[in-house]
Amino acid sequence: MSADVEILVTTLENVLSVPSQAVIEREGKKQVFAVSGKDLKAGSTSVAMLKPVVIGETNWSFTQITKGLTTGDYVITTPEAEGLKDGVKVRIE
Repeated sequence: MSADVEILVTTLENVLSVPSQAVIEREGKKQVFAVSGKDLKAGSTSVAMLKPVVIGETNWSFTQITKGLTTGDYVITTPEAEGLKDGVKVRIE
C-alpha cells in the first residue's frame, strides 16, 4: 500500500495562479497555452499562444505564476489535447 500526502505549509493570497494541469514543460521551460481576446464567451474562437511562464509555489491543484501572464488572461487547461499547438485556432467552451 502507498499514499500520497500533501501538507500545506503556507497559504498564499492575492496571487495569480492557474490549474496545475495547464502548465507544461518543454525543453526545460515552463509554458502555458493562452488565448487572446477580451470578453470571450462559449462558442467564440481565438488563437492559442504558447507562452513561457515563471512559476512560484505549486501543488496538485494550482500553480502560482510570477511572470508571463496577467490577471484576466485565458488559459487552456487541456494542453495535451490532440492538435493543440502554437498559433492554432481554438473554440471556447
